[in-house]
Amino acid sequence: MKNQAKLEIEINTETEKDRTAMENRDKIIDVENKIKNYYAKCRILGKVPVRLMVYGYEAVVVKSSYKDKNLTIPDFVGKIADKAFLNNENIEDVKILEGVKHIGRGAFGGCTELEKIHIGDSVVDMGTETFHECKSLYDIRLPSNIKELSELIFNGCESLEKIELPYELQSIGFRAFSDCMRLESIDIPDSVKYIGARAFHRCTNLEAVRFK
Repeated sequence: MKNQAKLEIEINTETEKDRTAMENRDKIIDVENKIKNYYAKCRILGKVPVRLMVYGYEAVVVKSSYKDKNLTIPDFVGKIADKAFLNNENIEDVKILEGVKHIGRGAFGGCTELEKIHIGDSVVDMGTETFHECKSLYDIRLPSNIKELSELIFNGCESLEKIELPYELQSIGFRAFSDCMRLESIDIPDSVKYIGARAFHRCTNLEAVRFK
């Protein structure tokens, strides 16, 4: 028994690495093809495309000077980058289709002509100052699954008169609605556990805050 050879098992980690690398490569190629098809479709239809790049395995809308009034974010996009449309004075109407999960910090900040925005339910988080100083914004549809309205998210949206908050909302951040001077009333779901300081600061027309 002393001279019995030990049984050694060699695990081929390279095989697993190669398989993972191939899967990741396929994901990237798939996203790249979707972007190419999107650009081609926009050219055929005569529409202005958003600027897209691949980060990781998802398509991301990156900062660009978008010059059309109407903006639609395609359903294969995973994220809108920080400050992607910051200070854009052309956009008036935005539709974010189902599929987009993240909207970055200040993504639409300073879009002074933005009036309407519809956000698909796939969005799970929005960064600080997302719609900061969107002075013309009066019509917004929030995603139903959002849990937090971050700091300064609607700060300075002086045309906003009403907004329906998602039933699963848990937190309203610091100065989230400050300087929304036309906001008249708001219903806050029972799910909300935290309201930050000055959340409704200088909302001079606000007459009713109801907890439901």
